[in-house]
Amino acid sequence: MSKFHLSQTGFIIGCALIFTLGLATLWFNYVDVSQRVNRETHTALALQSSAKGAIIEQTLLGSIRHTRFIYATPPVSGVVRAYQNGGQDPVGQTSYAHWVQRLESIFSTYIQNNPDIVQIRFIGKANDGRELVRVHRHGDKIEAVDEKNLQEKSQRGYFKSVQNLPAGHLYISEISLNREYGEIEQPPWPTYRIAQPVYDEQARFFGLVIINFNAQLLLDKLTQHTPAHSALFLLNQHGQYLLHPEQHKAFSFEYAETQTWYEDAQSLPSTQQAETEINLVKFDTTGVIYNVSEYSVHMPVSSHVPPLTIVAAMQHERVQNTILQRYGTSVLFNLGLIFLTLILLTLYRLYSHASFLRVKLQAEIEAIFQGSNDIIISIKADGKIDSWNHTALAFFSMSEASMKNANINELVAEPQALNAIKQHVKAVFSGLEVSPLEVNLSRKKKAPKVMSAAFSPVKIGKKSVSSVSAILRDVTDASLLRISLQQSKDKLESRNEEMQAFLYTVSHDLKSPLVTIGGFTDRILESAGDNLSDKNHHRLSRIKSNVNHMSLLLSELLDLARIARQKVQFDISSFQTCIEKAQQSLNQSIIDSNAIFDIENSQQTLKVNAQLLTQCLQNLFSNAINYASENSPPVIKIRCFQRGNLQCISVSDNGIGIDAKHHEIIFKIFERLNVGNGTGVGLAIVRTIMEKHHGWVELVSMPQKGSTFTLCFPQPKD
Repeated sequence: MSKFHLSQTGFIIGCALIFTLGLATLWFNYVDVSQRVNRETHTALALQSSAKGAIIEQTLLGSIRHTRFIYATPPVSGVVRAYQNGGQDPVGQTSYAHWVQRLESIFSTYIQNNPDIVQIRFIGKANDGRELVRVHRHGDKIEAVDEKNLQEKSQRGYFKSVQNLPAGHLYISEISLNREYGEIEQPPWPTYRIAQPVYDEQARFFGLVIINFNAQLLLDKLTQHTPAHSALFLLNQHGQYLLHPEQHKAFSFEYAETQTWYEDAQSLPSTQQAETEINLVKFDTTGVIYNVSEYSVHMPVSSHVPPLTIVAAMQHERVQNTILQRYGTSVLFNLGLIFLTLILLTLYRLYSHASFLRVKLQAEIEAIFQGSNDIIISIKADGKIDSWNHTALAFFSMSEASMKNANINELVAEPQALNAIKQHVKAVFSGLEVSPLEVNLSRKKKAPKVMSAAFSPVKIGKKSVSSVSAILRDVTDASLLRISLQQSKDKLESRNEEMQAFLYTVSHDLKSPLVTIGGFTDRILESAGDNLSDKNHHRLSRIKSNVNHMSLLLSELLDLARIARQKVQFDISSFQTCIEKAQQSLNQSIIDSNAIFDIENSQQTLKVNAQLLTQCLQNLFSNAINYASENSPPVIKIRCFQRGNLQCISVSDNGIGIDAKHHEIIFKIFERLNVGNGTGVGLAIVRTIMEKHHGWVELVSMPQKGSTFTLCFPQPKD
């Protein structure tokens, strides 16, 4: 292989030569693509500017035809004759008013049929150029102006220009924003005017016919179908903007702003346009460079047409991007050749380096394999040991030679452990995933060990399993600890059961003497109540009250013991039924306290123990009544709702509330607030019931703000 070895110096020189030739080719290709794209850009912009210029020319020619048509209508000459002959046309004896009416009708119909016409007027020379007929478009309406509202126009520039024109010639104004009484009309809109002088039969100037056109329609036509990434400018004879990509700059000269094309667009030197036909301009305000093509509007009419210039432009950056896009294919091809050659040159170096890495990786794996404290062996399908590490040799007290011919049957003496390992190995060969297992392995003259065994396939390729790798870890200490914890748990559960039984027995046995004491107290009060002094009567009443309180406390303790000991059955239960049963058990307390219930979503069903849920609700209702505010009856709001996978029941009241520092304490047995007449067991029962349901109870409360207890029941997923 040494004669094919490529030194690092030779590799660098070869790469340099390839890159040099490739870059030279890329440069020549770039020059060719650049010239072709520039020529295409010039042609496209020239066609675009000439096409837009043709739109202007055709539109203006159409406007001229409209003006000549209106001029040629008979009522125009009829108005002239009637006006000069005392209001009566000698030809046909038609009155001046009739000719005016006919002219208004013609003007109205013509405006109606031509959306680009805004106004048509017939203006006379007499009376300071007073309008004779005026019809204009006002919104969606076309109106003929009353005679009293006609205006004098002799001082207007277009009037002065038209009266000096020969017969048959036309006046065409510049495009500007329309003005009324000298002010720009709001909202602003552009217009241009075309007028033709009217002469009488003695060739004397009588007046003029003039049409106002809506130039916005023309500007909209120009901007339609403008290619993306192109810009269009329309300039008047002063270089002022009639159309601009930035709308606020169009007609800015009407507002005394002085920006013009000649000031904004700076032509770049010819050195930046070498071998291209494209004109480049740079906008001083933005620094953006454009490729442009200008077209001057030409009108073949016997009239003076204000010069208009249409400029089609494209950002030079866009042109450069097009060059780069087209150039990309050539670049990819040449770069492909360069990199292909480079890859061929480096294949040998990569191959030798890969071989080194492979050997290194094998050495690292072997070091991990042999240095592990876990037993690692690989087992073939027939049970033979294929490979092993030093820990395995030490654990099984075997030499390398004896391990070569060993079988799993020889290593594992315990039948149960051997059978479990064989089943897991077989499952892995079948393509199944198996979980780790714990087995007892004995050693020669040493105590057996509890081992955690994990199994994984050793594959050749993607499918074929050559052997199964088994990793055995000593978990004897962890196993002993787990057994100890289980024993402690069992003892604790036994003690809890004994404590519950003791609590139940004590509560039950204490109830009998309490009943006796209560009975005797009632007898004394009934038989000798009238003969007792107030003091003795009070003492017996106190005994009776405490007996009742103690009896209630023992009943609740019995309930708590019963709930803690019983196994809970869950069924689909009606929430409404549970509420009604809880209310029935507290019927007298509800009546005495005038309690009000506000229930929402009571038709819900829950998978709970209905009896225990009823007791929960009964305890919460009782608390709401016992701890109500003094000045208002209890209002108890009950709501059932879903929160994630929890079915929740909230019980809210308007009572005295609970300070946050007591929120956890009140759920403990015999813990209660220093108000009311509770026993301190009710909320402990609620918490115990919720724990039986694998749920919990939440509390939100503040002093004098009432309390909200929320019972959260985890619901099984469908």
